[in-house]
Amino acid sequence: MLTPKSQPDRATTRVAVQSVEAARQYLSKLRIGALIACFQTTEGQKGYWLASKRSEIKVADKNDPTTGIKKGEEVLNIIWYDCVQGLKYRQTDVHTSLSVSSVIVTVSNIVWLKTTVNRFYLGESTSTMLIDIVNSMSEL
Repeated sequence: MLTPKSQPDRATTRVAVQSVEAARQYLSKLRIGALIACFQTTEGQKGYWLASKRSEIKVADKNDPTTGIKKGEEVLNIIWYDCVQGLKYRQTDVHTSLSVSSVIVTVSNIVWLKTTVNRFYLGESTSTMLIDIVNSMSEL
């Protein structure tokens, strides 16, 4: 965790300055079903969403007004997780496409701290890491 007096962690710095190429390489190494974090901004607030990777990278064959994806953009299929409360999530039935440029590249794989029937719990340290990365990056 970074504090105002901390020296930047090389790993955090590296992922904060990611590129579409870095995201492409990161995704190509993840298995189908892997947990990924996606950068998003809402009304000027930075944040992240969690999703499950459901396909390899492909090129969008048309514009999609519901996702903002443009024809020719690199995308992958995902299923979203919905935050129920705090660090507790549930998997939705929403199958959609995600731009490769929205994926947050991390040094280690993102994994659930605990899972139960249809409930998934993210560890506080993982959440803090993702928030630190999101706060230090800009949209690609």
